[in-house]
Amino acid sequence: MLFISRSRDRLRAWSDLVILAHIVFTLPFTVVGIYLAATLVPVTLLKVALLCIAQTSAYVIGMLVNRLSDYDIDTLNPRTRARGLVARTVSSREVVYLLIANLLIFLIACLALNPLCLVLSPLALFMVTVYNFTKRFTWLCHIWLGVTCALGPAGAWAGLTASVISPVWIVGLGCALWIAGFDIIYALNDLEFDREHGLYSIPARFGREKALTIARLFHLGAVLSLFSLPLFYSFNYFYWTGCGVMALELAGQHIVSQKRNFGMKLFTYSNTVIALTYFTFTTLGLYWP
Repeated sequence: MLFISRSRDRLRAWSDLVILAHIVFTLPFTVVGIYLAATLVPVTLLKVALLCIAQTSAYVIGMLVNRLSDYDIDTLNPRTRARGLVARTVSSREVVYLLIANLLIFLIACLALNPLCLVLSPLALFMVTVYNFTKRFTWLCHIWLGVTCALGPAGAWAGLTASVISPVWIVGLGCALWIAGFDIIYALNDLEFDREHGLYSIPARFGREKALTIARLFHLGAVLSLFSLPLFYSFNYFYWTGCGVMALELAGQHIVSQKRNFGMKLFTYSNTVIALTYFTFTTLGLYWP
């Protein structure tokens, strides 16, 4: 029982370290990519599992690199001092071991899918790792994160069809603009800290109000992009309804973000709801009779 308890504690510490629950922001878009690929090619549960494993391991790799590369920043920032590596609930050795393990898992999953995925795997690793350093030299870091997340649905298409040419990139664009927009809002928490320590972000570069305007434009672009997907695939009215609900949820999020002390737990919850809204209504839009 003691061994089980300790194992559970370590798993919880590792999960908290990478905020594993945040995978829900992008994984639904990857599943939508699977749905679209399934309209052209047969899809097996094994391939779906491999795609989900590949994306999850890529996400974990990015977060672990972030924890290592940002250790000095996290130590200084009051908002991040509770993170596992800084709080010493997780050792740097554990982080390195987890990083190696997830790297192997990612490459094996790509190899098992098809040769194209293995060939493209260095690009995915480059995107998820370099993002962690972009805030040290460019305020375009939010866009880099969005583009990185757009590789989820595109990777799902490539994993199933062995091709990268597809309207699935419309889903990727919607995902990229949505992620970039909410990352800008999230960065408002560190506006003063970033300025004081020479870090780059859109809020630090342009100020709070202009940053919120840019985030609104990104989210408007995300909604318009997702609304255009039925030009290429056949959906029923549920899909349109889902995009409308998603737009209302984003509007509500921007109303809340006007408050200078808006709760980040509520912000995280609302993004989870937005991702699941799009996933649920897209599922119904494709498969409801």
